Amino acid sequence: MRYSLLPILLSLLACQPSDRSASQLPFRPHILWISCEDITPMLGAYDFPGAVTPNLDALAAQGVRYDRAFAPAPVCAPARSTLITGVHANSLGSMHLRSEVRLPAEIKGFPHYMRAAGYYCTNWGKEDYNFLDTTMWSLNVDPGHGPQKPETETPWRGRPAGTPFFSVINLGITHQSQIFGDDESFAQRISAYLSPEERHRPEEVVLPPYHPDIPEVRALWARYYDNVTAMDKQVGQILANLEADGLIDSTLIFFFADHGTGMPRAKRAAYDSGLRVPLLIKAPAALQAALGLTPGTTDGQLVSFVDFAPTLLKLAGAYIPDYMQGRPFLGSDLPPEAEYVFGSADRVDEGFELTRTVRNQDFRYTRNFLPQLPLIQPNFYSDQSEINQVLNRTRAERQLSPAQAALWATPRPIEELYDLRSDPDEIHNLAGDPAHAEVLATHRAALRAHLLEYRDSGFLPEAYMHQLAGEGSVYAALRDSGAFPLQTILKVIDIAHLGEMDALAPYLTHAHPLVRYWATEASLARGEEARVLQPGFLSLLDDPEPVVQLAAVDALLALGTDAPALPVLRDLMQNPDRILVLQACRTFELAGPKADPIRAEAQTIMDRLCGLAEGRWYGYALYSCWSLRQAFK
Repeated sequence: MRYSLLPILLSLLACQPSDRSASQLPFRPHILWISCEDITPMLGAYDFPGAVTPNLDALAAQGVRYDRAFAPAPVCAPARSTLITGVHANSLGSMHLRSEVRLPAEIKGFPHYMRAAGYYCTNWGKEDYNFLDTTMWSLNVDPGHGPQKPETETPWRGRPAGTPFFSVINLGITHQSQIFGDDESFAQRISAYLSPEERHRPEEVVLPPYHPDIPEVRALWARYYDNVTAMDKQVGQILANLEADGLIDSTLIFFFADHGTGMPRAKRAAYDSGLRVPLLIKAPAALQAALGLTPGTTDGQLVSFVDFAPTLLKLAGAYIPDYMQGRPFLGSDLPPEAEYVFGSADRVDEGFELTRTVRNQDFRYTRNFLPQLPLIQPNFYSDQSEINQVLNRTRAERQLSPAQAALWATPRPIEELYDLRSDPDEIHNLAGDPAHAEVLATHRAALRAHLLEYRDSGFLPEAYMHQLAGEGSVYAALRDSGAFPLQTILKVIDIAHLGEMDALAPYLTHAHPLVRYWATEASLARGEEARVLQPGFLSLLDDPEPVVQLAAVDALLALGTDAPALPVLRDLMQNPDRILVLQACRTFELAGPKADPIRAEAQTIMDRLCGLAEGRWYGYALYSCWSLRQAFK
């Protein structure tokens, strides 16, 4: 018989003395996390116009409202990966939606350490961490994709007598998909929670300036408000269940969202609209002083999901591993408050992206590393939604304001800087304003230092990243600066985006394939200026590294040099590497009529990929299928 040493080792670790682990609380509380999907602070407690959220408003009045809490990514999987590990997703390679990575042996979901410290740990609903761990929870309930009533769940009741619990309940009613469908189907769904009189009136909705003020958009935002009110009722019932079990006075309650609003220019976008989340924390009366949580107050410190794991482990008196990249923000003997929080946007389904952002109390700086791509890209899943269809139709039929047109503009600004005190919607880019040059330089330096310190894996083409990791973890592979010369990569991107194009030429023949890749890919931001490098791009069609070949195809198609590039693209669309195939299919889709000479062969490739994806709801074959279907639509 084989025995696992993991529980023994974790128990020993939980007993190790550490200034990152000692709890100084009078007792170990039960801990309840209630998370919902896809909302910014759309609550009455945050003075959000039109919000009807009495249960969460009451929770805020009994606890503390955090005004600057942030997800690290504007989509669920990378945000949740960071949340459960205390490690930035782009350190782990888990930043794409959706992908599958291996964790190194030394990194675990923090519930492992909670369990070793004696907690009964449960999860109800969505995990979506971009990695699989079947041993993290004492109890894990996946309700599937059918009707869900999370407000009826009481997972803490299954714990052994006298055992503290840590329970997570995930509420999906505010997910972007829950406003999909016609008026009749939505009315039927929402009637389970709201009467017709409780529904929000579209004319009373306050629209963000980047959405056109037309009846269809107002109606869809009103649906979103309705879902938030329904979610509030679910929270009220969960708290009533806790009180009925006599646990309300011994439970530390967190409420938060997994990222910002599930609307265009919010979800998938690295702005406050996509990253800022509500965070309410209510402590038992006996712990309020020790935790510094005074009921009815607000806290303005910068808090990120990377801070949640070390915070809970500190509260539980559990071991806090040194690999965790966040800081505890509750309790005594805390480290200094964070000066910055960081965010990232990467591939979602078939849409590739690479944006990094840093925010302090007053400013947000954003660097778009693929500025040749618009903020809103074609996406098979989202383009089925009414909001995307309405926005696309409005874009075609009427004049948009600059803030609205910017959603589809190319190229995007390479750098963005916003003063959030006067411009909370992040509309007026100050990156080119000499009066803000010092702020720009400070934030630019902070972001660069963060990328280098945490070895941001987003600068590896996804196929190459998995090839580099092999049977190991991306995290471990990134530690080798020879295999991942990030400093040189960032230098090359800066030359391509901000310098003289002639200076890029030597990097097209650099010994490292990642440098050749970025010297080519980053040149796309400069449009016709990159033509001086065309001979180098042509030579890279024969590069030994397929991702470099694909970058050369992208560059040549952008310059209108289609004939030599298309046969290479056709072959890459049939490569054995399923991730490379996805990237190649996306190139075919975005090439439009330029790719017509290989259209018949692409049709055959699409039929095969869509056959492989039959019955799947995620995966590289499915995203490749989606991309090609969009191309043939």
